[in-house]
This record gives sequence, C-alpha cells and structure tokens, in this order.
Amino acid sequence: MNPTNNPIEESDYPNDPFIKYTNKGSISNNFTYEVINVGYYPENYKITRGSSHPIPDDYKIQTTFRKITITCSINYNENNSPIFQIDWSKDGENLNVVSTKSATEATDLFLKVNQCYYYYFLNN
Repeated sequence: MNPTNNPIEESDYPNDPFIKYTNKGSISNNFTYEVINVGYYPENYKITRGSSHPIPDDYKIQTTFRKITITCSINYNENNSPIFQIDWSKDGENLNVVSTKSATEATDLFLKVNQCYYYYFLNN
C-alpha cells in the first residue's frame, strides 16, 4: 500500500536492469523500464527544478508506451547542459524529440507527436 501516493520503484538493480514503477497519485500509472546505461554525474552536474535531483550524463532507459518501444536518454552537451531525448520507430522510420529544458518537456513533445497528448490528459 502506498498511503502517501508517492511513486514506488521495485527493483533488484543492478542485478536486474528491469525496474517496475508504480504511481497511484493524481496521475495513476504503472510501467516497467530497463536501465540500458546508468550514466555518471559530471563534475558540474545540473539538478532538476522541482525536486532538486542530480541529472546524470550518458543515462539511457528503454520502456514501452502504447505499444511503442521508446528509448529515453540524457546526455550533456559541450556547454555542460543536459539534453533530454526520446527515440522511437514508427512505420520503419526512426524518430526523436529533444528538449534542452526537462525530461517532462521531452515527454510532452513525444505525446504531441504521437497524438496522445489530449488522450493522456483527458484520461488521467
């Protein structure tokens, strides 16, 4: 039971690269993702805005969203700023969205490109 509605991650990482994520908060979702590369924290790493978590470099995970396998990555550019990217294939074409602001913005772009944006917000 998760009485505070905080997200829960169940894993045996690094022994098993698959992590189950459950959130029963205002947006309820469950999914499993695979850690492809855990990355590292550069000397002058950046932190997320709201929760102040450090942002790794060379980080990559893979998951499935609505039957689409997506790869999410964070890589720092030459200006020491994180680049958030989501890659996927659709009808044999390799596609991606990129954000220099946040993983959330990259996710919003992915949902818009895949015409899931309104579905996502209307149903959650």
